[in-house]
Amino acid sequence: MTGPLRDRPSFDIVLQALSGALSVNGEPGRAPTKLGIPLGDLVGGINGPIAILAALHERGLTGRGRLIDISLLDGMMGMLGYLAQLAFFTGEDPKPRGSEHPNLVPYGQFPAKDGAIIIACLTNSFWERICQALQRPEWVGDPRFETIEQRRDHRGVVNEMISEFTGQKTVAELVELFTEYNVPHAPLLGIQDALAQPQAVAREMVVETDHAVLGKIPIVNRAITFPGDRQPVPTAPPVLGQHTDEILRDILGLTAEKIAQLRASKVVA
Repeated sequence: MTGPLRDRPSFDIVLQALSGALSVNGEPGRAPTKLGIPLGDLVGGINGPIAILAALHERGLTGRGRLIDISLLDGMMGMLGYLAQLAFFTGEDPKPRGSEHPNLVPYGQFPAKDGAIIIACLTNSFWERICQALQRPEWVGDPRFETIEQRRDHRGVVNEMISEFTGQKTVAELVELFTEYNVPHAPLLGIQDALAQPQAVAREMVVETDHAVLGKIPIVNRAITFPGDRQPVPTAPPVLGQHTDEILRDILGLTAEKIAQLRASKVVA
């Protein structure tokens, strides 16, 4: 690890703050909040295997190994995407926008009679579909909304018009309507509903695994699959000391006698 911060302790929220990610998360006009998922902790697990595979590929071509340097802060900054470009080219820090997008409208959360629904309009073709779904075809030819830039400049008007419609429908009614017109949308699901939804079930994203103390427990499956072959089920989080003997024996090469001595002397628990 290099750089002036290399010796400092750090955790997810620290990395979110240092990377700028925390500064853009939250509702407009309010103090930013940390991301709900621990991306600062997870990003190393994302970039690490990519780097390992790249190094293995290079070794296969050149016969030489390579050191790998993975920084969680670097990884978080790499996740900024278009937000970094906005800062570069505008000279200003992007601000929290809640569920909205800096440039795309409509994009974000809209009210329903019994909750809320997400709508995402990335192109003019989707805007036409939204107008058809909302039974307002005249909006397509309205000069205020013809382009992405014009809809952005009339953000408040667009959002108010759509909210007036969605607020009179239930989430289920809106899902059915937007599905019919192929509009990018989603209900706001809690974690339990997300894990139980038909798409997650069809993809076998929840499986059972064996825990050393609890027995059979549900666990989120691996996100990468290889069609044509049954995938191994992820292992459960280990209890303290569960793999001590395996590590000492298989990785460090210690004999059973030596491991027993370490236990007797309380070097290992």
